Amino acid sequence: MLSPVIKKGLILIIAIIVYASFLPASSLADNQDYTYELYVHSGVSWEKHVLHVSTVTSLYEYYRGRSHDVVDPSKFVTPDAFHHVAEDLWSVYKDKAYGEEEFANSVLMLVHQIPYEVSVVRYAVETLMNDKGDCDTHSYLAASILKAGGLDVVLLEYMDLKHTNKGVHLSHTPVYGASKSATYYNFTGKKYYVAECTSRGIDVLDDWRVGDYPKNLIGAEVHIRSLEHSEETSPAQVASSVDTSLASSSITLTLSSDTYYVGDCVEISGSTSPRDPGRLVVLYLSSTRFYWSVLTTLETDSTGRYSYQWRPSLRGTCYIRASYSGVKEQTPADSETHTLTISLQADAVNNIVAIGFTLMAALSMLLSFSVSEIIKTIIDFL
Repeated sequence: MLSPVIKKGLILIIAIIVYASFLPASSLADNQDYTYELYVHSGVSWEKHVLHVSTVTSLYEYYRGRSHDVVDPSKFVTPDAFHHVAEDLWSVYKDKAYGEEEFANSVLMLVHQIPYEVSVVRYAVETLMNDKGDCDTHSYLAASILKAGGLDVVLLEYMDLKHTNKGVHLSHTPVYGASKSATYYNFTGKKYYVAECTSRGIDVLDDWRVGDYPKNLIGAEVHIRSLEHSEETSPAQVASSVDTSLASSSITLTLSSDTYYVGDCVEISGSTSPRDPGRLVVLYLSSTRFYWSVLTTLETDSTGRYSYQWRPSLRGTCYIRASYSGVKEQTPADSETHTLTISLQADAVNNIVAIGFTLMAALSMLLSFSVSEIIKTIIDFL
């Protein structure tokens, strides 16, 4: 026999789930666009560049809905999502004498401009889109960009201090750090130079660089974590551009109907603007509007259109949206979210109803629920 408190809790949970299923689909937020100042050595002075970055709600919500357990923090490092960001940063520094180091320092410049705020653990895209984070989330973002740029990176975890930064392997000893000697850790026969991702809150040109070592970390025990298990592929990419604003883009999504039976063929189609061929389109699917999974990925045809045939195997309400990304110097775009109702055939519905009444009767006897109890609990809650 369940206690009254547990029974009431179960009833409330069921009521909330039912209530949520009738809520309208939430409206889609606009892209999150940010700019970051970058500097490169030019003789005895600095040459300034501006990195424009844009990401879409669908990619953010894809990562938001994934598991956030911290058994292996390397999963929060997602290099593929930052392929374009790394490529654009390399375009600024690749011809410099110490380009590898300057590229690494540019990534530090970027994350140092993201406000510090204690937070729960997040994926790199979440940190970028939220525009805030703490030592570990800043480190996951920086490591994602560095790995996307081809550098060898590890996470440095100072367990007693509850602090995280990263180590970067370079082909030369850092020359731009503020310290006379660059700090590093040996791991698997390589030197990984410390790269502190939490800003000191000063001018970006005077902040931490590769090889600098915060004094409060001196003597602290460090755990070095390999990133060999970091994510290999992402459904979409963050867009970026150096010194020029990103051009706008859009995507549409159309369903042949909004009501189907299980096993029916759902015709999904749409187009992108600009109407470029061979562009990546991701179809996302959700049953909750919170957890989104990838239904499929497609490429646009010669006219910038895409189409897909899907046969749902389960009944219920689901939500579909399309996303367009991966185009150099163009913003990514999300379509509107469409609601789709999948029903059973009439005979199957009758069978389910009969089974449902049988289960309800069994549960009523097992849990000692009654209709009056359920109604009274819901009324008291409301």
